[in-house]
Amino acid sequence: MNPRLRWTVWICLAIVLATSLTGCTGCNQDPLVKRKKELDDIDKKKKKEKRKEDFDLKPVKTVPADEVAVRPFAKPGHWLTTIHEIKANNFNFPAQLYTGATDSRGQPYHVESTHYVLQGSRPAKLAKGQGRLFETTYFVPREGAMPSKVIWLNRELRAARGGRLVTPPDRSPITAMPGYQYYFVVLSSAPSRYGFLQRLTAMNTPTSKEFEDETLLYYRVLQPQVDRFVPLPSNALTWTCISYLLLDDLDQSRFTPPQERALLDWLHWGGQVIISGPNSLDKLKGSFLEDYLPAQSGDTIEIDPAAIEELNEHWSLPSHPRSGRTRRLEVLPQTPMIGVTLHQHPDAVPLANTANLVLERRIGQGRIVVSSFSLTDRYFMQWGASYDSFFNACLLRRPRREFIGNNTGLELLNTVWKDFPGVLAKDPRLVTTQRYFTRDIGHALARNSVAVEPGEEKNLHALEASDTTAVSDPRTADNSVAMRSSNSAEGNWHFDGYPSRLNYGLGAWNDRSGASDAARQSLEDAAGISIPQSGFVLRVLALYLLILAPVNWGLFRMIGRVEWAWMAAPVIAIVGAFVVVRTAQLDIGFARSVTEVVVAEVHGDYPRAHVTRYSAMYTSLSTGYDFVFDDNSAVAQPFGSVDFRPDTGESVHTVTMHREGNLRFGGIQVISNSIGYMHCEQHADLGGVFSLTGNDTQGFQINNGSKFSLKGAGILRGGQPRRVAGARVDGPVQAAWVGDLKAGSFAPLTFVDLPSGTNQLPQWDDALATLSYNRQAKALLERLDANHDKVIDRREAAGDPELSDKFNLVDIDGVPDQPPDGRLVDAEIKHWCRKTRAGEVSIGQLVELASQGLTLDEGEVRLIAYSDDEIPGMTIRPSAAQVMRRTLFVVHLRRAPMSPAVRDVNCKADLTDEKERKLDEKDLEDPNQDDAAQGNAGTEQDTDGKGDKKPTDDGANDSKPSDSKPSDSKPSDN
Repeated sequence: MNPRLRWTVWICLAIVLATSLTGCTGCNQDPLVKRKKELDDIDKKKKKEKRKEDFDLKPVKTVPADEVAVRPFAKPGHWLTTIHEIKANNFNFPAQLYTGATDSRGQPYHVESTHYVLQGSRPAKLAKGQGRLFETTYFVPREGAMPSKVIWLNRELRAARGGRLVTPPDRSPITAMPGYQYYFVVLSSAPSRYGFLQRLTAMNTPTSKEFEDETLLYYRVLQPQVDRFVPLPSNALTWTCISYLLLDDLDQSRFTPPQERALLDWLHWGGQVIISGPNSLDKLKGSFLEDYLPAQSGDTIEIDPAAIEELNEHWSLPSHPRSGRTRRLEVLPQTPMIGVTLHQHPDAVPLANTANLVLERRIGQGRIVVSSFSLTDRYFMQWGASYDSFFNACLLRRPRREFIGNNTGLELLNTVWKDFPGVLAKDPRLVTTQRYFTRDIGHALARNSVAVEPGEEKNLHALEASDTTAVSDPRTADNSVAMRSSNSAEGNWHFDGYPSRLNYGLGAWNDRSGASDAARQSLEDAAGISIPQSGFVLRVLALYLLILAPVNWGLFRMIGRVEWAWMAAPVIAIVGAFVVVRTAQLDIGFARSVTEVVVAEVHGDYPRAHVTRYSAMYTSLSTGYDFVFDDNSAVAQPFGSVDFRPDTGESVHTVTMHREGNLRFGGIQVISNSIGYMHCEQHADLGGVFSLTGNDTQGFQINNGSKFSLKGAGILRGGQPRRVAGARVDGPVQAAWVGDLKAGSFAPLTFVDLPSGTNQLPQWDDALATLSYNRQAKALLERLDANHDKVIDRREAAGDPELSDKFNLVDIDGVPDQPPDGRLVDAEIKHWCRKTRAGEVSIGQLVELASQGLTLDEGEVRLIAYSDDEIPGMTIRPSAAQVMRRTLFVVHLRRAPMSPAVRDVNCKADLTDEKERKLDEKDLEDPNQDDAAQGNAGTEQDTDGKGDKKPTDDGANDSKPSDSKPSDSKPSDN
């Protein structure tokens, strides 16, 4: 081959080979090029996808609640626990969650009778893509009880730094529960089995007389599904809307420690627990409730015919008056009822006429009842109306009822308490047994006529009506039964001397209760700065001059350095000034003082107290105060004034309830030379229990196992009633005086009968700390009123030189708007008594309410005393140099036994033509569901009286609904 041609061929082959190795294909395989292409594809995909919102906020959920309610329910005047589920979608974010009750425009409601508004805040640390639950507390203003008002639960999510709003404000309207309505909560492994409760007339009773409602829904039945934790509050002071808790086969590990503590507090202050026996008692062994159970479970048994016959004899209602159909509990021999043996606790008692199948035990003000059988047993479901009556009387422990028709020819029914006036149909005292002394006690004493309580002057539904006389005021007859009559032990179980609270129910926050007004009066008399007396000033001045001149000069003359006396003089002056300031507890030009009236209500053999603190802060220069609590279970608000008048020119301050580790109420502003007031409540540990041991034969002994030493301790005991002219009359009240009772000590008791008509120990009148203004005024009148005309004239006042000297001043300002007339009437005498006690902390009015405002039934024992020891758990910042504090202890050592339960007179079906259904039939409507639906039906008025739009179906909730499943995580405390 031609050499030239050969080289040409080789060059061509080399070019082809090089092209195949390093050409375009090789460039396309470059890793950098490939990565760039992948990133471009990702960017294109992201642009196609819609960016998620930064934050997802699920609708606010009230606790307790279930899956049925569409709109949150709440009781005006009560504290409310809520759960917020929040998720950050695109990044980690430290947020702050702000909450508060507002109108539909987001304007907060004022704390009643103050220039303050209340908001809550807590940190909300959000991790990208992870939903978290946050627990918060709202106060539902009392304005929500008015028909034209709607309360909205407002929340804002803000940046932790800078406070930037990161989501639009979110508001949810609540449906206000009437004063007589409470929750009945079912906690069961199979809650659907308790759907029949919603059909019981014990829960939803018919009425057509004197009321605008066709039915009264006494109990809103909640049947939540229990997953990882029970949907109950962790703060007992937000349980005041819960009347009953039913437990059936529930794993007790579902309760968190704060929930366990809250449940026990709620139980001792009047909550009631119903336990469906067979499986539940086994699961409660070793739990936090074990020590309080009425019985332990034994072997499984077949309930014998004799027990069934006893139930039928006493609890089966009479046969239908027209059809003759019987209402007996029928059990087939081949398939008997199954139960468990109940091993009774010594403090428990069997309910009468239940063949020992039902046991109950008083726990403080509350009660636990347990059944040997399952409450959902099919035989009981088929018992129908008789089971309804049995449930009302034995399990709910409410008075017997009677169903009454009318003369209109229509099938309209009315349900009445057979042994009580008809006006009590809406009385909360017959729906719940929760009682807090400082919230619920009235102003009148137990056997006197009763004035209408503040806030209860009118039914709120009538307040805004054009004809306010259309609704009769039921409190006259109501209180005569509650306060003066003890003809029925059952009545005392429900009333105990507490007045009716129709508008807001029992357990509501109350700045105008008898206890609150008594504490306010004491604070007004005692608060301020104690200025040193002239004698103290003269003594200090003399001592200062003695040290500055002769002592100073003599000391340095002895050591031969008289000239040093001039150098020591300024030092002596500075040290002397400091000693004077500390001794007088008075800063020069700037002074602060704190005065507190504290009430600790305690139940025997329980180590925790409900502590109510009424605080007055005086300052000579404007000061902002913080109230810091050791845990999150406290609630507080500025303490309203009785004489408050809205002033549009005065600044409105925001009190922030900040929750982070502990609880801090900040922003309480007190202007110069004035007094600010605060009302705080919490449950606190006393470090031990108060207990009463012994009996009438062996004698009684009081044991103080707490960390607090008591003074002025007296114990009252209800005596055995007697019959007078066929009527039941209270027996004499017995009393034992103890005096001082040191922490960790005990004292034997000797009871003596008190004079008829009084529950007052004379020793309480001998000490200024426990002498009430009423008792002081009465003693002054008895001493000076020579002609017994109930007034003191100028001549009679001469018997008291101090009063005679100030007579004209007392006659002028004792009663507002009344000209001086030379005679001192009751109000003026009490005004004078208060003037003579200025500067001291008197709890005499509170002692009088605790001893005489509450009834004492047979066997009931109550300890009343005071202490100067501080109950820890709260700190006021900044601190004050002068602090005056006095704590009243009201200890319910023993409760009176309850009277036997009684079945209803008849049932609803006796008066109607409708078929009498068994409780296991499923074709009946759910009153809870209907009521919830009505709450969202948009049937309310267009405005709330201030131009606010009322919620309707269209945008009733500003929250965006979410389709995602709720988080399983527990609510965060931090």
